Amino acid sequence: MNSEAWWQEESHDTYESSEKRTEYGTPLPRETVCRNMLVVFMRRDEKWTMGSKRILSTTASSLKILEIIIKLDGATLSEISDEIEMARSAVHTHLNTLKEYGYVVKDGQFYRIGLKLTHFGEYAKSQREAHSLAEKWVSQLAEQTELETDFAVEENGRIVSLYDSTKYSTESTSFTDNGRYFYCHNTAAGKAILSNYSDDRVNEILDKWGMPADTPRSITSRERLFDELQEVSKQGYATSIEESINSLNSVSCAVQSPREQVCGAFVVSGPSYALDENRIGNIIRPLKEISRKYENDLEQYYNTG
Repeated sequence: MNSEAWWQEESHDTYESSEKRTEYGTPLPRETVCRNMLVVFMRRDEKWTMGSKRILSTTASSLKILEIIIKLDGATLSEISDEIEMARSAVHTHLNTLKEYGYVVKDGQFYRIGLKLTHFGEYAKSQREAHSLAEKWVSQLAEQTELETDFAVEENGRIVSLYDSTKYSTESTSFTDNGRYFYCHNTAAGKAILSNYSDDRVNEILDKWGMPADTPRSITSRERLFDELQEVSKQGYATSIEESINSLNSVSCAVQSPREQVCGAFVVSGPSYALDENRIGNIIRPLKEISRKYENDLEQYYNTG
């Protein structure tokens, strides 16, 4: 049976069974019944999230599959099926759709992220022209500190690095991987940014994402976090000592636009042997200087924009 015949049969059956559902003695119009059927069928694919927002489960599954492929650095059909706990046939349909539109590619038995997504990421960055001003300062900060540096922003309650640079190593750590999301409560950038938010906004973020313990040193208490945010606000910088990634330390300063809106944070990171708590004290001055220079650039940008 083709889709049109199926729809006609279903519509007819539903219409016939609805003749008893009358309003003031008048049968419901056939158009109304069909429209209601469509709503019912669409809602079969909906699920609810925190905050009473409806999302489409098929779309959520496809996006989850993309995240799994990234997490596993390429994955087979079986690996994805096991990870997402979905039938192989259903996963295969999602993958075929993603592959058809260029979001994934198949390499032998492995599925990998398609380069088409690079365009989306670059486009997203280009939409925030003020953020692009930070790129040159990230590089200068790396030259001065001889450590890994990056400029990170908060989006949807998570921290993501937009620009990074490193001088002491040929490879960046997993924190400065552009586009990778991190939690706010256990990263230096996250705490630097949160210290500028209202308590309500901070609680909103924590309610949504929780406070997972990525390492044994991660903060998992709201009371402790709020105490630290007060200290961060006073001193003008935040630190993360092996809280987000084992053996990785970082220090960060948040930056504001002339409109006093937080627009991101500069971060200096390094392995604990290269950036111990004693050396962090020497990093704060150049970090704050770069932050001020970027804010000066922002002021000129907004004045001439």
